[in-house]
Amino acid sequence: MLENMNDFPDQEKQQIDKICELIREVLDGIKNLDTLTKEDTLGLRLKKLIALGSAIASQRERDVIASRVTDCLEACATHDEVKEVLRQAILMAEIPAETYTRIVHDAIDAFESQH
Repeated sequence: MLENMNDFPDQEKQQIDKICELIREVLDGIKNLDTLTKEDTLGLRLKKLIALGSAIASQRERDVIASRVTDCLEACATHDEVKEVLRQAILMAEIPAETYTRIVHDAIDAFESQH
């Protein structure tokens, strides 16, 4: 199993960099929300999980990540799915696991206490 970006071949690193840049562009400069939120092949739950992973990997603020967790849970994602997205984002972005794990777990607890 690959442990960090240094374990990827250069060509794959470049592809991942391009994908991350596209994700940043979408998150930073959304112009037409209708086309981005339209349900199609991926389905709403999967789109919400991808948005959560992107927010974590982009090291967004606590409230943005918590909001994405809530979106996932409202779209019927399981706790295990949310936690797997967290693990993958931490692995891919090499970010502080403790900080983001706490944010996600707090958001799950807050959601559960309201529902």
